[in-house]
Amino acid sequence: MFIYLLIILLVLAISYYKKIIKTYALATLLIFVIGLSLSMLAIPRVKTRFTNLIELVVNRDKVDYTQQESSTMRFSAMKSSVEIIKENWLIGVGPGDVVDELELSYERNNFRAAECKHTNPHNQFLRSFLMSGIFGLISFILIFYILFRNGIKKKSVLAFLWSFIMLIIFLVDDMFIFRDGVVYFAFFTSYFIFIHPKSKAFIEKNNTISSQT
Repeated sequence: MFIYLLIILLVLAISYYKKIIKTYALATLLIFVIGLSLSMLAIPRVKTRFTNLIELVVNRDKVDYTQQESSTMRFSAMKSSVEIIKENWLIGVGPGDVVDELELSYERNNFRAAECKHTNPHNQFLRSFLMSGIFGLISFILIFYILFRNGIKKKSVLAFLWSFIMLIIFLVDDMFIFRDGVVYFAFFTSYFIFIHPKSKAFIEKNNTISSQT
């Protein structure tokens, strides 16, 4: 959570520096983000998961991989993913073999809980690296570079925030395993890159023409 909070603060700082959002909007967003983070930690289930995650990271050499606990299974999936990437970092294992390779890694490392639940990496960047190697990862990162650059260049708060939200989602889930996720991301990415700024200018132009007539 701390990592995601730092990412949020970094994005807000960049957006304020680039004058995408104003001071009062920045203050409002900061209060909202910090308040939301604190309130989430007050929820027993979230607090327990966060505590388990910290213990997992600190005591990663003593993890019981047979436990069907969410953080443990995700850690198993990430560890197996990194192991596979080390052997296939250049071109990956291909989209069709990711699940099979993960299952083999779970079995090889005795990650029983992850194997039983067929756990995914829950990180689209990691999964893209698994599927397509370093070139796939770089291509995926470039998409976000273009999205953020487009939002900053056009000073579009909507495009910038949408890109930021998608970045957070992809850090905690591999949304492209679902067809709906691919279509959703492709549609709105195309919209914000190719249509959104033009449509705004088109609306303003129409309003000007209407006021003149």
